[in-house]
Amino acid sequence: MSKLKSKKRLLFCVCSLLIACTSSAQQNINVSEAWVRVPPPGMQMLAGYGVFTNLSPNTVELVEAQSKSFESIGFHKSEVIDGISSMHKLDSVVLQPGESAVFEPGGKHLMIYTPQYEVQPESVQIEFVDKGGETYSVTFSLLKNAPE
Repeated sequence: MSKLKSKKRLLFCVCSLLIACTSSAQQNINVSEAWVRVPPPGMQMLAGYGVFTNLSPNTVELVEAQSKSFESIGFHKSEVIDGISSMHKLDSVVLQPGESAVFEPGGKHLMIYTPQYEVQPESVQIEFVDKGGETYSVTFSLLKNAPE
């Protein structure tokens, strides 16, 4: 086999491996029913919801959320303890293999700060980063009310 054919074969294998790795990262996490509640005029905080499911055989720990559409995004949890409602920041969201985490009003949610758009879009992209550095891009619809 000539050196040129060997180099082409090696390049093809490397490209195929990169494509496979990228595809598998996107398939590790599925987010369904992804939506962001549109805030009242002048309000700079929004909340995001959805069902995050780990489709991989490994534990996935989401450690960051980011979007060009917002200044910052954090993981939060609202709860009522002894009749007192509180909300606190979560450092990460851990999903065991096959497990789902429901982000919903009154529970876990994305706390989204300061929209960076002038005209409200119909949807926004939010990227999630796991502990290993893999990223997952998810489209969230912007809605006034929860989907039915």
